Order: sequence, then C-alpha cells, then structure tokens
Amino acid sequence: MKLGIYLKESWYNLRKDRVYSAVYIIGTGLSLALVTAWLTVQSMHFDNAYPETHRDRMLIVGALMESSLDGETNSTAMLSADFVDRFLKEPIEGVEDVTAFCFGQVAVSNESGEGMTAVVEYVDDEFWKVFGFDFVSGRAFSMKDMNRTAPEAVISESAARMIFGHADVVGETLFSPEGQFRICGVVRDAPKTAAYAFSQIWAADVNRGESDASTFAWLGRESMLGDYMAVVLAEDRSRFDSIRAEIEDRLSRYNSSEGVEYTLSMHMGIPSVKESAFMWTGFTSGTYTW
Repeated sequence: MKLGIYLKESWYNLRKDRVYSAVYIIGTGLSLALVTAWLTVQSMHFDNAYPETHRDRMLIVGALMESSLDGETNSTAMLSADFVDRFLKEPIEGVEDVTAFCFGQVAVSNESGEGMTAVVEYVDDEFWKVFGFDFVSGRAFSMKDMNRTAPEAVISESAARMIFGHADVVGETLFSPEGQFRICGVVRDAPKTAAYAFSQIWAADVNRGESDASTFAWLGRESMLGDYMAVVLAEDRSRFDSIRAEIEDRLSRYNSSEGVEYTLSMHMGIPSVKESAFMWTGFTSGTYTW
C-alpha cells in the first residue's frame, strides 16, 4: 500500500518540476554509463582475453632501479637481458614459464620494396607458451632449431595484407634495416589492449641483449638496466607472494655481495596484471623513457 503512495508522490514531483527531474534523470543515467564504460575498458586490460589468456597468473617485472651505495645516484628503466638471465630465468618454485621481450618500430617491406612502419616485438621461445596466439597458418618459431643467419618471424593477418596484399605469406621474406626475416607463421590480430603481447610482427630475438649496452652507454659503466620487460607465469595465483619473495631474496643477496657498486631494487614492485592496470607506469631516466 505504501509503495503505491510513494510512486504517486514521485510521479507528482516529477511532473511538478520537470526541468529538475530531467537534469536529475540525465545526470544519473550519464554517471551510470560512464562507470559502466570505465569498468568495461579496465576489464579489457586485466581479464583473461586473447592472446593474454593467462592474465590471472601473470606477474609483471618491468621497472628496475639501480642506486649508488652513497644514495646520491638513482637510475631507473627496464631490464637488461643479463638481469633476466640471472634473476628470473633461474628456476623458481611455483613458476611455470618466464618470457622477456622488447619492442621497436621498424620499417619493413616485401622484396618489391612495398611496406610499412610496423610495431615489432622481439621475443624468445617461452613467449609462445605464456601467450596464447591463434595461428591462421604456419607455426611459431623455435630459437633452438633456428638458423641464426636466416631468422624467422610471425606476422599478424592485417600486417601481412598491408605488406604483401594477402594473408597467405608463410615462406615469404620480410626486409628491414636490421636484416631479413623469413615468415614462419600468421596469427589473428592481437588487440591493442593486450599491452604485453600486442604487436604487428613478432621476430626472433637473435641479437638478444645487444642493444642494452648501447642504449645505456651514457651511464659510463656496466648496468643491469636495458630494453626488456619480463612476464612471469605462475602455476597458480596463490604462488604470487612466494615468487615475489624469491626474486626479492635474489636481489638482496646480490646487493650484499662483495664488489657491488650499485644496488638493485624493483622500482614499482612486481605487480599482477590487475595491479599494474591501476598503476602509473611512466618514468624517465636520463634520455630513456618508458
């Protein structure tokens, strides 16, 4: 009975002040729409989705800080290949796989000289285990079985069509200032919301780590800073804390070892994908920005 009275009073008030009622309804609807849109965009970044099908089990290792022993000098950037090998690639209990990769923008073309400037991700063998790509044709490459003088690459459908005019390009050759790549596979396009797996071309990282020293030559010393980001795939998300603790322990042992001039620390911790989606991830160190 009371509900009927409330509805009548509400209807009366709506008709009595129509301008206020219209503003109130539109404002409430717009607020709900914006919140829904924001949650949708965020879920696209941290819910499991192609090709980042294991986001719920992924830890991101991407920001390293080197600090002088006197505390006067701090340098922050991504990881060197040497850091990945020493602190992440060594077996860790609870870790299923670790992949390290770096990005670049490279002018690529077919043998006729027609091409584009493409986003290229330089990856290792473990990359194809951590991320789940749908191959339209061909296969992923294997660094172990590859002829280093004729490295292979995987290309997205849209990039293949832009460069070659069609997607059936397995066996074709990509030309770039860095050399030639033989296309061994074509995959369904990755969305740009796949922050760690998105690219147009995925190339074998045959020159792994070579750019680290040149990029950070301005430091005037050997450094663990580099161009790489790493993704640690846990067996289960319940292992996150123990994996973080093991990596931090390895850093602590390194920092306390003899002859160390610069200590290492994870600049932004070791976040999960969901945690990293709510973190500010831009930083600048010297001339290098990520």
